[in-house]
Amino acid sequence: MSSNLVDFAERALSQGIKREEIARALFAAGWPKEEIAAALDVFAEVDFPLPVPKPQPHVSARETFLHLLLFTSLYICIWALLTIVFTFIDQSLPDPLADAPNIFDSLRLEVATLIVFFPLFLAMFRLADRSRADPARRDSKVRRWFVYLTLFATAVTLAGDVVSLIYAYLSGELATRFLYKVLALAVVAGGLFFYFLNDVRQDESE
Repeated sequence: MSSNLVDFAERALSQGIKREEIARALFAAGWPKEEIAAALDVFAEVDFPLPVPKPQPHVSARETFLHLLLFTSLYICIWALLTIVFTFIDQSLPDPLADAPNIFDSLRLEVATLIVFFPLFLAMFRLADRSRADPARRDSKVRRWFVYLTLFATAVTLAGDVVSLIYAYLSGELATRFLYKVLALAVVAGGLFFYFLNDVRQDESE
């Protein structure tokens, strides 16, 4: 966002010109609507003689560390959970041509992973939730990047899930075990996708 545009919006607002008139003038001058809205959004709509700036989001090392740990622990927990679910599916519907694995040997690493990383995820989630109570940190750029990356990953996973399902059906290899695994993956990825999509919509509505 151009500093000249913000300076112009500040001067215009200080002279009592309405936001709609400022936006129309800037749009007529060739400025994109998104940049106009962003420049005007720098200032709060409060009853005061001078334009009052809003708290602007900032990026700090602490915030980056917190969200990196939060989303990394989330991804690891999901991987461990899905591995456990897949193991139980394989145990319940064994392949007659393969040796049945020892379920306890298969799950030791995943259970240990959840014991360590799930409490870590909960702790980071609580810290991140407290940080969002601060108006200056509510619109965190670091958090937005991780949220949109998660939305992208889950959307690609869901699309790949559907492709695998259709491919198996057309090949005549739609086994019950495969169907349950696809369903488990779809439930987890779909739940994450809609949770973070709703989170983004709430942020944009505030």
